[in-house]
Amino acid sequence: MTKKANDLTFQVDQLTDEKKNENDLEEMDKMINDLNADVDMAQKQLDTSNDDKDGNEAMKQKYQDKLKSIRTERDQENKDHAKTQLIKGKYEKDIAEIIRFICSANVCLPNCIPKLNNQ
Repeated sequence: MTKKANDLTFQVDQLTDEKKNENDLEEMDKMINDLNADVDMAQKQLDTSNDDKDGNEAMKQKYQDKLKSIRTERDQENKDHAKTQLIKGKYEKDIAEIIRFICSANVCLPNCIPKLNNQ
């Protein structure tokens, strides 16, 4: 039983470290919002240059390239964010299973219980 308890303690330590990744999710949300604002700005610049009949073709191309680049970056951030959300959900499920096991086995793990309570 001690080996199992030690294994569970190790797993709980790993899983609680993943809880810290929630800050990463908040930062990703902010970055995505910033990128959305950049996309809006680049789109406005492109629209303005397209409305200008005498507009410089080089500037139009610059704005099109900028818009494409920002959208690509934003799309990648959205993919990363979705992947991180899936991982977070998996770890939360794993933590719940470990807690259920600990409770059902009536095992006292003094080193991990405070960590679980601080989540």
